[in-house]
Amino acid sequence: MTDWTNVAKELESLLKLRTMPVGLQLLKSKDDLKGIKCRRPDYIATLCQLITQSRTAGASIGFTVTDLTPLCGTVVGLRPGVPDWYQLTIGEVWFKNKEDALEKYADENWPRIPDQFEAGVISPLASGRVEPDMIILYGTPAQVTRLVCGLQWEKYEKLEFTCCGESACSDSIGKCYVTGKPAVGIPCFGERRFGHAQDDELMIALPPSCIDTLIAGLKALDKVGIRYPITYAGSQMEPLSGFPPAYREGIIKDHEEQKRRLES
Repeated sequence: MTDWTNVAKELESLLKLRTMPVGLQLLKSKDDLKGIKCRRPDYIATLCQLITQSRTAGASIGFTVTDLTPLCGTVVGLRPGVPDWYQLTIGEVWFKNKEDALEKYADENWPRIPDQFEAGVISPLASGRVEPDMIILYGTPAQVTRLVCGLQWEKYEKLEFTCCGESACSDSIGKCYVTGKPAVGIPCFGERRFGHAQDDELMIALPPSCIDTLIAGLKALDKVGIRYPITYAGSQMEPLSGFPPAYREGIIKDHEEQKRRLES
């Protein structure tokens, strides 16, 4: 078993996160909620509300399909899809016509967790109450960039992210589960209105399998001075002093070679 409490401490320290990393555990049966210390929402909630209560206030929250709006329940695999009336109603708000609304919710445009669960729990990773199927972080663009670089430090892979507009939890939570890879999402209008995502925040969903690589990468980059917060070198100063020595020496040599080439 992974020590998720220690993982949370490492992530918070290395990334200087403003809010707590949370874990999402999916449950095959709603009866499994009885074995996890958590509370239930007392209103029909959005998923982003529950995530924010967990990442800011430290709450552990269990939910079933009756606790979430149709769209949120679909993204986390509690129902097979959003009902037709929902798609058409959304079409009257977000799109020019119903055809565009139906296109938005087509399978290839809107990844989500397969409909095979009855419940889920969102809990701070540090609490140790869940064995997460996914880890969810919010951070500034600079923090998320550093996180991605940590993931790429060993066995480099170019990561590709998408933007579906509204219902952006599909871009992060849905895509992460379907692909098994980290997925960055740009919080949507609803996530900011109801989930209080801030103007300077991005969301990233991580499969547990990448955590060891991520932390090792963040520590390695930290040792060479690639840290958060990023210290400024100045937009109007000569930049070479802000580069690592090997970079600086290589740039100077290259500059001299280019000068000789132009003068010859």
